[in-house]
Amino acid sequence: APAEYWERQRSLIEWQDSSLQRRTAYIKIGWEFFLESPLLGTGPGTFKDIYPLSQKAAEFKSEREEQLRRHAHNGYLELLVGTGIAGLALFLFILLKALNKFTRAKRKYLELGSDELASLTGCYRASLISVILYLTVGSIIYHKQLLLALALAHAAWLFSVGSKTEHEDSNSG
Repeated sequence: APAEYWERQRSLIEWQDSSLQRRTAYIKIGWEFFLESPLLGTGPGTFKDIYPLSQKAAEFKSEREEQLRRHAHNGYLELLVGTGIAGLALFLFILLKALNKFTRAKRKYLELGSDELASLTGCYRASLISVILYLTVGSIIYHKQLLLALALAHAAWLFSVGSKTEHEDSNSG
């Protein structure tokens, strides 16, 4: 491997990499602004607007950047800063509810002997989990895959409940 590769790896391990330092600064800055308005936050999507107000933003400004506006590269942090504890709690509740609906739907499909639908539902649940994990490094909480997964969770649950009653109706008739 080239020497530059090992230098880059060493800078990551020693936390000397500027991108790691910048991402750490996002967390510190976000936390400071969260503490100023913990309940309702500073307003949805405002992290990129308040980041330039910090001293750290000026320290990390590169010559090619015209403005200091940056996303936090963490959807949960942006949500916490923008909507406070109330908004983050509601968002996490929605995510947990969607995961629960996928789990219940998969269980119902297995009870009905519909292995294909159970497997499909499990795949959608895994997709939602991957989007949930992505939000720790990505800033977009209005992510189309997230919105689709939330809708699919409810649809999977509704269809599983409907399938159960249809299955019972066909057995009784």
